[in-house]
Amino acid sequence: MDNALAFLPKDLNDFKNLAFGSAWFRFRKRPARYLLAQYIKRIHYPIFGKGKKIKTRTFYNQPMYIHLPAGMDIFLTGGKSHPSEVRLAFFLINHLKQGQCFSDIGAHFGFYSLLASHLVGHQGQVISFEAASSTFYYLNKNIRKHKNIQAFHAIVSDSDGEKKLFCYPWLYSESNTTIPKSLPVPGYDTEAVRSIALDTFYSQNQSIPDFIKMDIEGGEENALKGMEKLLRENPSIVIIMEMHFPLLPGSAYYNAVLYLKQSGYQSFLIDDGGSLLLFDPLSVPHPDQFTSDNLILKK
Repeated sequence: MDNALAFLPKDLNDFKNLAFGSAWFRFRKRPARYLLAQYIKRIHYPIFGKGKKIKTRTFYNQPMYIHLPAGMDIFLTGGKSHPSEVRLAFFLINHLKQGQCFSDIGAHFGFYSLLASHLVGHQGQVISFEAASSTFYYLNKNIRKHKNIQAFHAIVSDSDGEKKLFCYPWLYSESNTTIPKSLPVPGYDTEAVRSIALDTFYSQNQSIPDFIKMDIEGGEENALKGMEKLLRENPSIVIIMEMHFPLLPGSAYYNAVLYLKQSGYQSFLIDDGGSLLLFDPLSVPHPDQFTSDNLILKK
């Protein structure tokens, strides 16, 4: 079955319209939801310093727990609403097939893990990794009824052991990282987390991923070093990496792409319909110059 047929056109159109719509458009479509989200973000969170656990529903009709103000776009639109995330959702709908295996590294609350679970079906498998204990709690809660998802509280890196994770406040929790960086927040906590290399992990598991998605805030270079054998022995694996442009020579993002290009991978951007456009970020500026976007790499 074509995965695109698993979704009603109205569901996809409604999500896309909400994702790209103005604040006024979102308010008119979902006034109570919009007002609650704004109250939590602008009043409750600044005053009390903590968010609120909310149960919502994705555009593909899966219940999902989030922690506002993190995940506000999912609460308001049913999905990740940045243009690059909308394109990625359409790419997965177009390309991820029933029976395949999807590896979600940096799964956060599990939006893409749940989408992939729906797409690969009962015969497929989703393997999710999330490093921060606070967000892993939500990931684990969201996947409990999905028998084709396994979740691991771990940092995917270049070695097995333990690494330090820098954890930001809830509003910036999608920026948790093993590489400290400057963010406009008053501080962060650190957490010692088990680290694993995918070469080790998949040598102990029979399933080999067809797709590996990484959104780990600069940790991609180390993660790739830890899956060298996996990629060498399975050249058909498609890699998805969220990048922050421009890619500066010597940066972790630049080095991750360079490593794969030197290994024979081609790189692509995703167009608005979920199809691929050949693109070399090491020699050509991104069309939007300063942005984040998902890069597809495959042989």
